[in-house]
Amino acid sequence: MKKIFQIIFLLGVIATSNNLSAQYKISEMVVMKPGILTKGISYDDTLQKVISVLGKPVKIENVYYRIEQTYGKICYYNNSKIYILHGKVLCFEISDNSLAFGKKNKFQITIGDQIQNEGQKKSKSKKEVERIGDFIDTDIVKDEGTSRDVNYTSYISSEYFLDDNDKRYDTVLFEILLNENKVVSIFLGEPV
Repeated sequence: MKKIFQIIFLLGVIATSNNLSAQYKISEMVVMKPGILTKGISYDDTLQKVISVLGKPVKIENVYYRIEQTYGKICYYNNSKIYILHGKVLCFEISDNSLAFGKKNKFQITIGDQIQNEGQKKSKSKKEVERIGDFIDTDIVKDEGTSRDVNYTSYISSEYFLDDNDKRYDTVLFEILLNENKVVSIFLGEPV
């Protein structure tokens, strides 16, 4: 029950920022080891912090980022990836239970978590929108598709993030992809 509340809270915060144009501190959105809420890494953290918090990756691959026209790295934690550019986290893509996502010292969600939905209504775009718990502005958009080679039946998305100095990140994206109400992918960062 506690896990369901945590997921409902997270979705409320994310969708509220999306629907109401509220801002959210990107440093509070962290990747953690499952079951460990006291340490996490976020966008723009260093490669050294990634390794000290999450442990040694299964593999580190050198890659060429065409947009930036320079080399960076991908740290693999099983199928989940942390993308590094100029020595800092560019984005992360969680696709298995080797990593978790959430807010440090508060909660975390992992791939496979069930999302509890309550109520339904039709949006102006004729997509079915489901309301989550008491957070009336939390939308899970019912719309089948594929993103980053992951099939989904619904999603949550936001692009309203601030750094610790309240400067808005214009290029950072966030999405939780769901398939049959279960979390199948989590992405935060700049598109790669």
